[in-house]
Amino acid sequence: MDALKVQSLNTGIPRIEIFNGKGINTGIRKQPVTGTLYLTIEGFESDRVADLKHQGGKDRAVCVYSADHYS
Repeated sequence: MDALKVQSLNTGIPRIEIFNGKGINTGIRKQPVTGTLYLTIEGFESDRVADLKHQGGKDRAVCVYSADHYS
């Protein structure tokens, strides 16, 4: 197996975004960060989600995508 390398670590906080003319509270606008972040069972420091029912928490604290999906 080849060594794995993190290409980008993105975090953010929820805010109101307009979709189809409607304001929705979402944390979708994650931005790249540099340096080291503390990771707990609840997720990375400085990162939040808006929908705790379906996202985040101890069983969904980190979402990882393979760089192969970004061609």
